[in-house]
Amino acid sequence: MKRKIISLNKEAEYFDRSVSRALKNKVIRESYESEGLREKIAIQIHDVRVKKHITQKQLAKKLSIPQQEISRIENGGQNITTDLLGKLITGLHAKVKVQIY
Repeated sequence: MKRKIISLNKEAEYFDRSVSRALKNKVIRESYESEGLREKIAIQIHDVRVKKHITQKQLAKKLSIPQQEISRIENGGQNITTDLLGKLITGLHAKVKVQIY
């Protein structure tokens, strides 16, 4: 069993080195950071919706958009505009805090 753990640790180290090298490329780094931001927003929208006991279908109806769009947003599969983010926040009766540093 120890043999597999050692092998996995080496695989993880190799992966980390590969990612570090790839992120030195400006285009890759910008894309990676953009995806990370989209994922953070998606997770927060999902968490707030669940916490408020609102289904995707209910939120979609409230915003007059297809339920599938809510699903894509929450799964990070759709870019959203600031206008749509505003609609989501309003529909969820939530607040947003933006920090740029």
